Amino acid sequence: MAKLVIDISKYDDDINLADWVNKHGLWGVIIKLGGNEDAVGGRYKDGLAETHYANAKALGLHIGFYYYTDVLDVATANADANHFADLIDGHDYDLPCYMDVEDPRQFNLDARQLTDVTT
Repeated sequence: MAKLVIDISKYDDDINLADWVNKHGLWGVIIKLGGNEDAVGGRYKDGLAETHYANAKALGLHIGFYYYTDVLDVATANADANHFADLIDGHDYDLPCYMDVEDPRQFNLDARQLTDVTT
């Protein structure tokens, strides 16, 4: 049986998770905890992460997390992974955690380079 899981971030400030549960059978959420983007000045915590987390917990949803990064090198990737781990600390979750890599500059990395910065 398929289970509906959506990802949410500060851009979903008007989402009503209870409606999603009742209307669509929402089973879980992957919450953006933060990221690292040159365009916004570096590492940050998503402004609605804690609100989304509290709402999901209150509804008994399954929870995972993600972290957006425009990383291009291993040293930055390691620092991003540590930042992500710090943001996860203290939160309960039972779904996977993901590094979101989709910046167009990363398309220029070869398979080995992309693997190195994401593992």
